[in-house]
Amino acid sequence: MLRGGSMKRQIIAILTLGSFIVFSFSCYSVQPIKLEKLSAPGADKIEIRKVEKTSGESVDFSKSDPGRVSGNFITGTGALTKTLEFVEIASADVQTTDDHRDKNFISVTTRDGKSYDCKKVVKQGDKSVLYILKDVTNGVNSFLKVSLSEVEKAWAKRLDILETFIVSIPIAWITVGIVLLATGVIDGFWPPL
Repeated sequence: MLRGGSMKRQIIAILTLGSFIVFSFSCYSVQPIKLEKLSAPGADKIEIRKVEKTSGESVDFSKSDPGRVSGNFITGTGALTKTLEFVEIASADVQTTDDHRDKNFISVTTRDGKSYDCKKVVKQGDKSVLYILKDVTNGVNSFLKVSLSEVEKAWAKRLDILETFIVSIPIAWITVGIVLLATGVIDGFWPPL
């Protein structure tokens, strides 16, 4: 059994270690954030992991260099995961146009049987310009800069309080048990070997 100052130092060390372990097991996840937070004070501290632009394009920022608000932009290292392409076709070649508002796209079929899922369709004289979102699979990371005015949705790394609480309960019980053993409160609880 420990005595006096030595026991206090041991208890403080155990509590410090327990706090460190609980902090180390804090659970973070990528969650949607309100766009107002991107222009609020302290926005430069937010670790932005994904952005969807008003054009429909999306950017995934890396874990090691997440997006950060800098002035009127989000900058960081990331990869374009959806890109917007433009296809011009003669308006006379459009056979059908179906608006799928619930799924946020327009389906266009041409007379030769080709089908396009478009973000939007703009008629310019006798031509139609199709705005088509394409998945980018190369995953090449580079420095990216996205204007805040282009951001439609954003996701950031945030502390998941519920998961952290659930993980922390067993760690807290173990820490309390160690403190009780160190102080001799439950001395003799375990059978001798």
